[in-house]
Amino acid sequence: MGVEVPEEGQSVSASVSAGALFRAISIASLDLRRASTHAILERMLEEAEFQRGGR
Repeated sequence: MGVEVPEEGQSVSASVSAGALFRAISIASLDLRRASTHAILERMLEEAEFQRGGR
């Protein structure tokens, strides 16, 4: 999201697009104990980098 992780008990505000929020929630919902979800995670992170202009 582009912000530092706050200390425990603290908070931080950030403005993000709906797409970035959707991606963060989707990634957090993945069951990474399943090997099949690792490919999904990799793809989602690649798409995020692409949208930030990283490629």
